[in-house]
Amino acid sequence: MTKPTCVVDDCSNVGQKKGHGKCWKHYRASRAIPCSVEECKDTAAAAGLCTTHYTRQQRHGDVHATAFVKGDDEARFWSHVDRRGDDECWPWTSYTDRKGYGIFRMPDRPHPAHRWAYEHFVGPIPEGLTIDHVKNKGCTRKDCVNFLAHLEPVTNEVNVLRSYGYCPPDAHEEGCGHVY
Repeated sequence: MTKPTCVVDDCSNVGQKKGHGKCWKHYRASRAIPCSVEECKDTAAAAGLCTTHYTRQQRHGDVHATAFVKGDDEARFWSHVDRRGDDECWPWTSYTDRKGYGIFRMPDRPHPAHRWAYEHFVGPIPEGLTIDHVKNKGCTRKDCVNFLAHLEPVTNEVNVLRSYGYCPPDAHEEGCGHVY
């Protein structure tokens, strides 16, 4: 008994035919509908879109949206920031840790987004200091990366005292206060 072969010319697939005398590969190709996105050459999977464009539509509301920006670190950073007015919080729109701080992924390791922003745009954090989200400057979010107005390097002691609403005597009045 001979095994059936595909009816498409130059096809050497032998075995079970799917339909209309064609092998699975050619049967599927004959029933394929192209993705409705103009420049896409993939086959539609759902709602007239290929898997890539369908996923983008579901996640971002736009078939052309991408989750990743390739290029320099600064461009990638800004793609994850909801930049508002100069005195407002600039929320981090990407991954946050369990405590609510934004995480900026770099090739070497993940960095707290607010610390990366301060170090990249302002300068190094002085030895022995940490970055404080200052409530009295308008900061209301742990995921804020507004290095212009809301972040300030302070000692750990001042950071902890501010978190409890206490203003140390040596703190500047306009900079006193913490986000929590």
